[in-house]
Amino acid sequence: MEGGVVLEGFLHKRGRLRGDMVRRWYRLLDNGELVWQQDKASEVKGRLSLSPETTLGPGAEYAREELYGFALEDGKGRTRELLAPSRGDRELWLHGMCSVIAVLGNDVEAVREVRQR
Repeated sequence: MEGGVVLEGFLHKRGRLRGDMVRRWYRLLDNGELVWQQDKASEVKGRLSLSPETTLGPGAEYAREELYGFALEDGKGRTRELLAPSRGDRELWLHGMCSVIAVLGNDVEAVREVRQR
């Protein structure tokens, strides 16, 4: 993996085959890569390159399961639903991704706005 780690931790994602929610260890890198593994020590199972075209938004709240969702649209028409274990973790991930995307797009004002929240 290239790039420094901006944020890492467990999130849930919707599985491609059965559509159920699976827990994965995610790392957000400063070069815009979002990578995931089964757990912290396992090999990388997938990766996504964030770009200025990537959009983030709120997702469903799964209060029964105490998971808090957000949506990541990759700019190519694919939307991924991710779930954080708490509202605070969801906010950390959203702010971290927004900051990385803003830096990738050289949008210094957006980075300042995210940091001030």
